[in-house]
Amino acid sequence: MKQKIIDYIKENNLDLKTRNREYVYRRMFLSNLLHKQGLTLQAIGDIFNRTHATIIHSINTHNGFIFSNDVVYKMYIQKELDIFTPLVEIKRNIFTEVLNARNTTDLTTIVRRIKNNEYEHQPKDFI
Repeated sequence: MKQKIIDYIKENNLDLKTRNREYVYRRMFLSNLLHKQGLTLQAIGDIFNRTHATIIHSINTHNGFIFSNDVVYKMYIQKELDIFTPLVEIKRNIFTEVLNARNTTDLTTIVRRIKNNEYEHQPKDFI
């Protein structure tokens, strides 16, 4: 999977020195994904032609956007989510997400995740 991500970065010129929001957000997501795959911060920095400090900032900013459910950020990284999320196998807790849902958009996302089997299976006595 690491090599697939690295090839994707090169094919889409995400290692270019640009501060265009689209490129920055996509690099943030992919930096976080590579870090979860076990690459060091310096190795990720080398892939993107950045310093390890920039990668730390990217990962922290990515986590902040995900925690706050930033829709603009998610819009920019949707292509990468579609490509790499099925490979990551994230199992979510449906009860936590339903309790934290703030609007109908959140509920629509939960319905999509149910259809995609993205939730961990719960024991029968919780249903």
